[in-house]
Amino acid sequence: MKRLQLFILLLIISLGANAQTADTAKLIGIHTAVGKTITRDEKIKYQLFPEYNDREFDSAQIFRYNDTTYELRIASSNGSMIKTVISNSRMDDLYNRIDNIENGKTIEGDYVITAEEKKRQHDQRVKAERSEFWTSFLGDMVSATVEITMEVIFTLILN
Repeated sequence: MKRLQLFILLLIISLGANAQTADTAKLIGIHTAVGKTITRDEKIKYQLFPEYNDREFDSAQIFRYNDTTYELRIASSNGSMIKTVISNSRMDDLYNRIDNIENGKTIEGDYVITAEEKKRQHDQRVKAERSEFWTSFLGDMVSATVEITMEVIFTLILN
């Protein structure tokens, strides 16, 4: 009985620790074509982040804090890091820009897509992010369960 209580206590502590990390930022990919880290070549190919000079740009990553808060982190070639909060709308624009080029559409000045197509692309991106979140969450839960199980086994062996 004492061992069961110890196991339950360790399980509760571990779940609490995982719950506390739920509001931390998660590295996400904008589009499957670029992955989670956008290189200088991808920036140029997809015409991303025109406000940053290509020669000074090293890489970029996007972190999601919640459904509406994203942070763009640009690493420059001189080693500095620029952090900027970006909106859902900007995320959709980035996704659309990459998706259009991947699908053979050219980007010219003010390329306009229909509201219906924008909604479909937004829904696709949100679905991919949610899938990534649940995969990560379940992975964390499995990892925590294995960790607790190992702690309990070692505790039992040592006693």
